[in-house]
Amino acid sequence: MWIARLVVTLSLAGLAPGCKGSGDAGTPPDPAAIKAQQELSRRRDALLAQRERLEGERQKLVEQIKATEASGGDTKDLAKQRDDLTAQIDGQSAELGQMSDKLSTLSTKLDSAADIAGREDRLASREGRIAAREASLGERERTLASREERLATREKETGCHERVHTLFPLLERVD
Repeated sequence: MWIARLVVTLSLAGLAPGCKGSGDAGTPPDPAAIKAQQELSRRRDALLAQRERLEGERQKLVEQIKATEASGGDTKDLAKQRDDLTAQIDGQSAELGQMSDKLSTLSTKLDSAADIAGREDRLASREGRIAAREASLGERERTLASREERLATREKETGCHERVHTLFPLLERVD
């Protein structure tokens, strides 16, 4: 019985080296991914600033168009400039949307990488507790084996072993 426990303990202990240690679990996310996220954020911020500038220019043109119409002047050129600015703003809106999608995807990936690192850290902690239990179990098995060896030696010295077999002849001898 103790041999079976010892075999199970040793086989479980043999599996432990294949697992990651707790030092690997807390690794930071990929620096290239963080740099890409920062670059996307800078580009998005620049696009937002440019969009605000274009919208301000368009608003000025709208006011100029109203003033020119009120004075009875020609607004054809101003309307064309306003339409060009509107087209630029619409083009930037699409680009800004794509960039925001990329940024949110990248943020999600970085967040999931952090979640994975946290799970690996908790798993490493559990593996450490299991290893400590296995070491305790191994020590207990060694103690039991030593006790059984002493009992076997004492039985042989006292002859108890032979008396048991004469009293119970059906018992199998394990010499």
